[in-house]
Amino acid sequence: MVAQAQKPSALVLYGTLSMLIAIALTAFGFFFVRAIGLFDDLKVLPPSISFDKGAFYLFGVGLVLSVLTFAGIYESVMRKTLAPKLSGQFTKLVIGGVVVTLLLPHLVHYGVQSFLTSRGYEVCGGASHQWLHSRTIVYVRNQDVCDRLVLEKRRM
Repeated sequence: MVAQAQKPSALVLYGTLSMLIAIALTAFGFFFVRAIGLFDDLKVLPPSISFDKGAFYLFGVGLVLSVLTFAGIYESVMRKTLAPKLSGQFTKLVIGGVVVTLLLPHLVHYGVQSFLTSRGYEVCGGASHQWLHSRTIVYVRNQDVCDRLVLEKRRM
């Protein structure tokens, strides 16, 4: 006897798709806010610049979740089957999103570090921090700025 696949309830289906959309939008939003802030700092070159490397993982995450959400809507809500050509494009986009997730933070970090060190900035280890893969690196113009940031961090 062949078992029939159960269709999820409308609440589960739409709830899951809504959560995927919300997570993808949040990932893109957080990425763009941090990226724009970083590039604004790189134009102005203030005494300290905080580089949130973890935020740059989120662009690829948002891309992958967007593709998966669109595929879910296409098949589950619109009740259409993905054509082989479209399925192949989705697969390439998901693989591209994973590659972007893994490479973008490191490429941007290398570029930011090269740019700032050539302008006399150095890493302030005491003000920088890391949690799992999310790393925030603080670059400063001089040791006085670093000492002030470390003191502020201890007060918190």
